[in-house]
Amino acid sequence: MKKFIFILLAFFNTAAIKADVITTTIGDFEYQLDTQGVVASVVKYMGEESNVQIPEKISYDGKDYSVINLMSESFLGSTSVVSVDIPNSVSEIGRQVFKGCTNLETVTMSESVKTIPYEAFGQCSKLTTVNFPENSVILIGTEAFSRCVSLKEMRIPESVERIGDYAFHGCSSLATVNIPNKVSQINEWAFYGCAFASIEIPNSVTSIGSWAFAACKNLESITIPNSVQSIGKWCFDYDISLKSVVLPDTITKIPNGTFSRCFKLASIDIPSSVTTLGVQSFNMCTSLTVIDIPNTIMEIEEEAFLNCTMATTVNIAPSVRSIGKNAFSGCNSITDINFLTTKPFSIADNVFSCQDKATLHVLPDYVPIFNSLDGWRDFANIVPKRDDTAIPDYVDVNGDGKVNTADVVGIYKYIIDGTDPRK
Repeated sequence: MKKFIFILLAFFNTAAIKADVITTTIGDFEYQLDTQGVVASVVKYMGEESNVQIPEKISYDGKDYSVINLMSESFLGSTSVVSVDIPNSVSEIGRQVFKGCTNLETVTMSESVKTIPYEAFGQCSKLTTVNFPENSVILIGTEAFSRCVSLKEMRIPESVERIGDYAFHGCSSLATVNIPNKVSQINEWAFYGCAFASIEIPNSVTSIGSWAFAACKNLESITIPNSVQSIGKWCFDYDISLKSVVLPDTITKIPNGTFSRCFKLASIDIPSSVTTLGVQSFNMCTSLTVIDIPNTIMEIEEEAFLNCTMATTVNIAPSVRSIGKNAFSGCNSITDINFLTTKPFSIADNVFSCQDKATLHVLPDYVPIFNSLDGWRDFANIVPKRDDTAIPDYVDVNGDGKVNTADVVGIYKYIIDGTDPRK
């Protein structure tokens, strides 16, 4: 009997909760009304108006309800809408709320909305203007403005802390955009295919996701601050106008494909913190004529400089301990390779494709060794070369690899009493 009473009470409680929510149509909108909280959510727009003003309040059965929410897909595919004004009473907009509104041009956003959710304005192909109140939105979510191909300028509020995956993906006209000083993450594909020639990354940013700025065909220069601890793979792939890059000295690897197909990138300073050049990191950088591998790099991964067809000189630092397959394959214009290492190692036969005409320069004592090592012995010309960067014996008299007052003292003692400064 007690069990029956409990079930009966539960039924009536559920019925009471359902009775607190009413769905009704008022004007061009279908609403869901919470009679207890006296608030309303827009379920669906059913009108044909071009300029839509979402009401701040509605009246039903003698009560006034504040409109606080635009539910997911409530304007989905509404092709009549050209402009929409969202009142400050609205604090939440749902996923795909305006997706596919292909004639929507102007949006005035509520100052109460903190998140632009998944595909909220996705595929709004005529959208040109989004008016954000200052210090409003915190998160621009995944694909929030993806494929808004007419969007030329975006003023992101300074309150934004995160830019989600694909947020502005495919905004092929977006020529002006700011990244606020509170943003810590620029997620994957965030600005893929945008039209800006330059963009400023603030010191607040600590990570940039894979493909974040890829296929930005007008991007000419970018400076990444030292606050950035990680850069995702293929981040600047196919940025065909990119000429100038400043990298932070906080990263240890140039990730896979980072500058692949950056056809106008003629030079780059690799920070001293970097020890690895990733797979295809500079693939098809066809404006590179001199490839300088600095003395902090230990590993050059597969296809790192694949098809850098204009490169004529490669300087490999003695610090390098590994070179992957096809690392310099297709670089058929190379005439000189300098590798003045004292720790030579074997490489695959296909690392280079210029062995028949390029000259390999190595330290004099190591010519026979390179002539016997796999991958290197295929070079038709292996010739000795002095290491011009080494400190001459007649300057570094005590042999400690430095030039300082100790060398002067050593010379003095040698002159006075014949003491050998190297002992």
